[in-house]
Amino acid sequence: MNGTSTERVEWLRETVLPKIERVLKTGQDPSKWEVKIPQGVFYACEVYFLKLTLENAKDVQLVVKLPPVLMEARMNIESDRLFSNEITFYDKLAKYFGEDVPRCVFSELEDNGDAVIVMENVEKFGFYCARMGVRLELRYVFAGVRAIARFHGRGYTLKERCPEDFFRDVRALKNRDFGSELSDSLQRYVVLWTRRLVDKYLVKRLPEDPGFCEKIREIFRDYVKLIFQDVYVPREPLAVLCHGDFTKNNILFKEADGELKTLLIDFAQVAYCSPALDVSTFLYLSMHSKDRREFFHEVFKAYHDALFEFLVEHEVENLEIYSLKNFQEDYRRHAVIGFLVTAYFLPVIKTPNPLGIGEFSKMDTEEICDLLEKDCDSSVLEGIIDLLLEIRDLGGLDHLL
Repeated sequence: MNGTSTERVEWLRETVLPKIERVLKTGQDPSKWEVKIPQGVFYACEVYFLKLTLENAKDVQLVVKLPPVLMEARMNIESDRLFSNEITFYDKLAKYFGEDVPRCVFSELEDNGDAVIVMENVEKFGFYCARMGVRLELRYVFAGVRAIARFHGRGYTLKERCPEDFFRDVRALKNRDFGSELSDSLQRYVVLWTRRLVDKYLVKRLPEDPGFCEKIREIFRDYVKLIFQDVYVPREPLAVLCHGDFTKNNILFKEADGELKTLLIDFAQVAYCSPALDVSTFLYLSMHSKDRREFFHEVFKAYHDALFEFLVEHEVENLEIYSLKNFQEDYRRHAVIGFLVTAYFLPVIKTPNPLGIGEFSKMDTEEICDLLEKDCDSSVLEGIIDLLLEIRDLGGLDHLL
């Protein structure tokens, strides 16, 4: 349904709440219910925290996700595809991941694009999200890569043990349409924005190498769509079920017995593709650049060690396929996707007053780039260029240059 946030809260109470009660089978009517809208966090959809107090004084805490109110915003984020995929994940795939993902209480997707996903709120178990706009300390980075390694490891295990069921469920996911109008709009934004970064910061950084700067202009002018397509084309044997949006906002942490426990959330972008999509996005958006320069190889090895340990534990065969060398080669080929995600998303969340998806939907490409260039601190934009040079030094641009 459309409408204001106030109207949506009322719709939750009248329409969704009875369905939740039937699913929970508490046998009690809520004596009180509270709704909170999280602040200071960038969500592509609308998120509500729902607290039900039952007649026996027991609290039920839930998280409710709805598509954006504005139809333009729904179209810009491909709301129908995202909600369909997350519901498919919870209906068909989440059962394999056990306690590594939260429990979905109720979900519904209507033909007109209206949708709702209701999950348990795991804050009651002590899980918390890292603060918005702040890079992660190293211990959180290591915990994060080990978490996504186990997620990938589960995918490899399913692919080997029950390939028919696994690929049937994967085929139920809706793939990105890189020929769509939305894809063209995103491409125009990325092309214009990266060109501005190159012209203002890369040329200044490398005045002695105009040839490299011009080549980068060509790459991000002519090959952005191909770069996105390349990472999403499954290449066996390393293609795996990926989270697809593995940022620090989509991993929760919990202190337990001197260790960091983790929980992954938000599976709207789940896709069967290169594992480098998840790893590069996480490291480039969530890790301090200083830490990344100093500890990249240790962090990447921690990812591979955790993955390999999972595969050995679950008796996956042909382990030579999953060698560190093979994953390093796959990462080098696809690391540039992490740069593009960082280049267009980091400035959005780093501006002093981040806009919501609704505000962005009302702006054209030039307006968005003008706003980011004006409001985002130059150190953030210079850091994006530093990242590009990191990837170059890693060999992640060799196949494009």
